[in-house]
Amino acid sequence: MDGELLSVKLSFFGYPYKLIFPLISWQGIQLADYRDIACMKLDAISSCGSKKDFIDLYFIMQNLPFPQLLKLFNKKYLKI
Repeated sequence: MDGELLSVKLSFFGYPYKLIFPLISWQGIQLADYRDIACMKLDAISSCGSKKDFIDLYFIMQNLPFPQLLKLFNKKYLKI
């Protein structure tokens, strides 16, 4: 489901793969950990990434070095 709140585009969706890290609760909403999101963004970029995926991943990688992201990515998607 897509929407907009205060001029910010939002997307809500189900995700078939197991999360590596526990969900984070923020104002009553369950959110994926930024490291799981980084893996999802890298996966999206590897297939048909959009401009926003590259931008999101750029900002996430300010706190998550690429070698660490690759290790997490392999852990998350190893059995696919």
